[in-house]
Order: sequence, then structure tokens, then C-alpha cells
Amino acid sequence: MCCTQKNCINSRNIKKRVIALIFLVCFVIVSLLPEVFILTHANHDHDRKSLDNSCSICAKIQDAESILKQFRSATKITVFALFMHIFSILVLTYFRCQAISLTLVALKVRMNN
Repeated sequence: MCCTQKNCINSRNIKKRVIALIFLVCFVIVSLLPEVFILTHANHDHDRKSLDNSCSICAKIQDAESILKQFRSATKITVFALFMHIFSILVLTYFRCQAISLTLVALKVRMNN
């Protein structure tokens, strides 16, 4: 069946919003799982049965902390880049509006030979 142009655009927007919502849910889950692991295993019994006498749960907690640190730094960089992008769009839009209003025609300048 053929759909009208308006219905296709609306269905595309709905699909984009659903995909964005799925990415948001995945983002929240990925950021919360290491923290849940750290909170649930913070007070654990140390097992010193390995060859180098280190606790495997402590090593996994350190891995989770490093993942969180990398994830937070990547999030900060992304938010900063998004802020700079929005700021540059606003500045360019402002100057474009100013350039349009400062033309000779807009200022009603009379040009004589």
C-alpha cells in the first residue's frame, strides 16, 4: 500500500524517536550496571586462593571503576562537543540574520550613477 507523504514523514519521526529511546535506555543500563556491581560487592569476603595472593572480586571492582571512569570522561567530552555545536549554530544564525538586515537594499540606500 502506498502512504501519503505526510504519513511517511510521521512514521519516520516515530521510528527515530523509538530508536532514540532505545539508545537512551541502553545508555542508562550500561552506566548503572558497573555501579550496581560495585555496590553489591563492596563488602565481600576476600579470597586469597590465587597464585599471586590477590582477590578476584577486588580486581573486577577495579575493572568496573576504570570502565566507569572512561565512560564518564567520554560522556563529558560528548556533552561539551554538543554544547559547542549548539553554540556555534546559534552564533552563526545570529550573524546570518544580521547580515541579511545590513544589505544596501534593506537599508534603502539610493545608488546614483
